[in-house]
Amino acid sequence: MQYTVYSIRWLLAAALNIGIFNYQFTTLSYGAVNNVVTSFFEETPYATDALPVIAHVGGIFVSPFLILFAGKIGVRMQLIFGCVCAFFGMLCNVLGFISRKTYLLLLIGNSLVGLSDGVFYILPMTLAASWFPVNERATVIGMAWLSGSVGYAFSGALFSGVFGNATDANVGLISPNKIQEVFASTFGVLCFLLFVSTIFMWIFAADQPPSSPTAAQQNIIKQQNEEKETNWIVNLKTVVDLLRNRNFLLLTTSRALTVSVYAMIRVLNSSMILKTFPSMSDSFPGLLRTIGACVAALTSIVTGRFLDSFGYYKESCIVCEYPRLPTGVIIPELLLEATYPVNYLIMLTLYNITLNVAAVLFVFLERFMLEVYDEAMASLVPLIANILALFLLLLSNPKYKRSAMDERKKSNSVSQTDE
Repeated sequence: MQYTVYSIRWLLAAALNIGIFNYQFTTLSYGAVNNVVTSFFEETPYATDALPVIAHVGGIFVSPFLILFAGKIGVRMQLIFGCVCAFFGMLCNVLGFISRKTYLLLLIGNSLVGLSDGVFYILPMTLAASWFPVNERATVIGMAWLSGSVGYAFSGALFSGVFGNATDANVGLISPNKIQEVFASTFGVLCFLLFVSTIFMWIFAADQPPSSPTAAQQNIIKQQNEEKETNWIVNLKTVVDLLRNRNFLLLTTSRALTVSVYAMIRVLNSSMILKTFPSMSDSFPGLLRTIGACVAALTSIVTGRFLDSFGYYKESCIVCEYPRLPTGVIIPELLLEATYPVNYLIMLTLYNITLNVAAVLFVFLERFMLEVYDEAMASLVPLIANILALFLLLLSNPKYKRSAMDERKKSNSVSQTDE
């Protein structure tokens, strides 16, 4: 069979990357200048931490619906839902900075952005499987992590640069009007881009191209067409099977433990450094964030290309674990290989629920350790968690089932041609 790819796949990926960029940029903006946002709304540091946390809660909230209706929610609906939620979330975030008394509106906005996260962090894998050939799948996931890292880097550089002299001692001297203008105008630009993406998705997005791009994807479509109408009981049975799958549990738990680093260097980065060095301005934590994010952005795309060319998923995870290179690019692909041909929307949603829960727990745990004890005690949390993550990763023994399917189809095609 001839497998065909279509150029529009890159435009779909571009719109998705705008959504992922927006999520990372928006939710991590507050942590870059925690004391500025805290001072503006006259709240506590916990309230500022709650802005990215509520986004993770939104991602958790939407997940059960994705699982129950997995057979009816295709790539097109996922793309449109994510863009619409992100657009209205950003509209609320813009309005949230019209007054120092509209903190609640900002919470609502980040909740909606979190709903978009519930599908945006599944879509790189589902879009890649549906629209992209074998030699581009991991690259698409790497591009998604690239856009997220760019959003993370840009938020650190922009807000820390604008409010560079905002130490805890002089943060009250910053004009509230300046804070309003910077956040509202920046979020407004993203709101416009998401509006354009929403219109584009509504007109052009589709669940899959007319011709399947890979043998593995063709096999999944064939199975779906042969099965009776999917219902929520079948989907719940899939959930139970995944929760009994040793490799799924080991790999997902391992990845969730590494989220402890996200909480430390992204959400609590500014608080950690300024608590240790109280005279230091916000520009230094922002600079560190930007440098780290740039490294992550570069390694994400390189990792994706390496996986597409050579495979070695588990080995790559082990090598990348402690240099903190993008295991988030590798593990989803490894899970898709290990659990094939299970419904990948259900599998990835379970995976995403675990990561969102881990993010919420680690942010609060590390903030508690930082406020009640000190920076050293808070730093122990990600250190211990990552040791456990590496141990669980070594215990896993996944089989590359999806790649095997593509190889069998390729071998059969070559044999028939020779005959």
